[in-house]
Amino acid sequence: MNIKNRSAKLSVVSLLFLVLLNYPFLSIANQPKMLFGIPVLFVYLFACWVLFIFIIYRIVNK
Repeated sequence: MNIKNRSAKLSVVSLLFLVLLNYPFLSIANQPKMLFGIPVLFVYLFACWVLFIFIIYRIVNK
């Protein structure tokens, strides 16, 4: 994989996660419910963070 292709993929992933961590999606997850005793917003943020790291790892190590 060449550098331009990799940087383009990383840019798209970064923009995707910028959107996922912005107002409309955070307001959907910000509810007074609990999932396994943890607020849904925290589960959403942690899941996004882990997914972001995994996708970046896959792109960089190809």
